[in-house]
Amino acid sequence: MTATPEAERVAAAGAALDVFEAELAVVAGVRNAAEARLVDLVVRALADGSWQGHRVHTPVQWLMWRAGVARPTAQRVVALARRAPVLPVTMAMFAEGRLSFDQAACVARYTPAEFEASVASLAEDATVAQIATATRDYGFDAQARPSDVPEPTPSEPEVPKDPEADRDMSFGTEESGQWWARLRLPLDEGLAVEGALKAVRDRLHDDARQAAKTAAIAEGRSTKGLKVPVPSWADAVVGMAHSVLSGGAAGAGVASRARILVHLEGTRSGDGWMASAHMAGVVPDELRRYLTCDADAEVVWEADGAPVNLGRTKHIVPRRIRRLIEHRDRGCRVPGCDQTWWLQIHHIVHWEDDGETVTWNLICLCSRHHRLHHKGHLGITGNADDPDGVVFTDETGRPMAGATRARPPRPADMPTVAAYQGPTGERLDPDAVFFTPTPPPRGTDPDPEGDAGDPPSHRRHDRCRHTGRPTGDRPDGARAPPVA
Repeated sequence: MTATPEAERVAAAGAALDVFEAELAVVAGVRNAAEARLVDLVVRALADGSWQGHRVHTPVQWLMWRAGVARPTAQRVVALARRAPVLPVTMAMFAEGRLSFDQAACVARYTPAEFEASVASLAEDATVAQIATATRDYGFDAQARPSDVPEPTPSEPEVPKDPEADRDMSFGTEESGQWWARLRLPLDEGLAVEGALKAVRDRLHDDARQAAKTAAIAEGRSTKGLKVPVPSWADAVVGMAHSVLSGGAAGAGVASRARILVHLEGTRSGDGWMASAHMAGVVPDELRRYLTCDADAEVVWEADGAPVNLGRTKHIVPRRIRRLIEHRDRGCRVPGCDQTWWLQIHHIVHWEDDGETVTWNLICLCSRHHRLHHKGHLGITGNADDPDGVVFTDETGRPMAGATRARPPRPADMPTVAAYQGPTGERLDPDAVFFTPTPPPRGTDPDPEGDAGDPPSHRRHDRCRHTGRPTGDRPDGARAPPVA
């Protein structure tokens, strides 16, 4: 029987579609394997702390910069990398191109380590939505299972100490019911907190005096010589909390300019400057230079060591120049930093070193990178008016390059994997899918809690394993029995 032209056209179109989809499967497999390599590199970066080499804020920001991906993508890659050590089956299938990044990430997000192998067998045949649906009834939530992530062993390399690790806070409740807190901050941030507490305590004291005065007038007593208790620092902390909760937390972000009082004086030798916090001790040199990069200066004229006149307040960086710098830079200029709010203006050549307050010598930095520079962990040189004129170096003097540019892969770079098969496209019946934990190693107690006698309804996870198909239905339409 001779085929009609229409039939030949349909057959040719079908054959072309088969070739196209086969090529798509090959490309998908290569992409999956390549993305698995990316996740593996992030695993290594998290393990040895190499992402901190450029002093970026977080591993997510480092990946955004070095791989040129958006923040949501970087967040998911880092999340998968953090769980990768306890997901060997999933990561092996991912590296072989059998799972897509989204499938692997879905397994990592919802699956405890002991059920990983069972869920991974379903993931190869299921869509991302089906994986999430199949695991939902089990209450799997990897984000609430920090015990899945192995603790580093003493043989693992130590992660370099973050220079910003000198700030932390802890709080909790004692057995007696008392609440406690402990706070440690750099001097300038601590002084800002101290200033806020003083302002709140003064306000509480004024309110108490006004209340006592009002009560005295109402009772016909004299208002002279009224005494009221001075609020404690604990009262100030609680008052500050009430103020925020009732008035909102507007302005809670890092201030763009320091709002603390520091006294700056020339040294006795006349070859430098010395700073001291108001009613406190001497400020370290690196903190002095950090604070005076962008501050308000008030000149005090002295004669024989005594102040005789007070000059006008002067902005070290005038507002009109600040606006020009902020408009030019549009954010922190350090490579890899995406901070665009709460910026500070930095003198590349500090004014203490005769640096000018002109546009080429001024640059926008976020507070963290500004502080890192003055601590000696970030070098900054060059002409800020030139888009490529500023050179940033790490604490070893190594230049920090701009964002990584992808290059065409060489043949040796391309992974050799099988074509990606993908989800089957069948309907998923969640009631027919059961997962089982991986048996413990031989010689260990499989039931350390002694719950072997629990009723089956409490041990649903142990009843059967997924058999590799997403529906669980037999060809004759009957329900597939659980596998013991």
